[in-house]
Amino acid sequence: MGCLTCSSTTSCSTCDTSVFFALDASNRCSCIEGYALNGTVCKTCDSLITGCTICPSKSICTQCRTADNFLLSNSSCACNTGYALTGTACQTCSSLMVGCLTCSSRSVCTSCDTNNRFLLSSSLCLCQDTFYFNGTGCPTCDPACVNCRGTATNCTSCVKGKYLMNGNCLTCAVGCLDCTLSTQCNSCGDGFNLVNGICKCNTGT
Repeated sequence: MGCLTCSSTTSCSTCDTSVFFALDASNRCSCIEGYALNGTVCKTCDSLITGCTICPSKSICTQCRTADNFLLSNSSCACNTGYALTGTACQTCSSLMVGCLTCSSRSVCTSCDTNNRFLLSSSLCLCQDTFYFNGTGCPTCDPACVNCRGTATNCTSCVKGKYLMNGNCLTCAVGCLDCTLSTQCNSCGDGFNLVNGICKCNTGT
């Protein structure tokens, strides 16, 4: 393959350089560096193994495009830590999933940016308690909220001493430490007794 002139059936004299063949030490035509034989044609290593720059065969890579965040792994090219393969390019995990530092694919995160209040949950990065996702980051929820969604004041759960009503955290009745409704207290403070969900003053208090 690729031989233009030959001195015998096993010895080539000149190769077809226009299709990326070159004469090797054994007087045979081999693909030039950066190419490998695929059938009868020399193909670029990158077209055979994504991210590969040098390959002795179509399935074995020996050098990858490190400038584009590829690294050699088991005779192939994988994206560097903090990157994932998207098509034929390595993209940062953070550009694929907000808050993600490292990922095993474009949709599976393995570690999140805890310094910016993200935590890992089922391969995704979610905002930590008392913070909410605004599209780019995790700002703080209203102090009355344990969790909120979309805005700081759209609460989904409340701190102790408050109860949730239509996204708002309202204060429990007087003497109540923890409640599910204004009329449904679960525990009372000193000097109060819990009677049918209501905190009543102790006799003589």
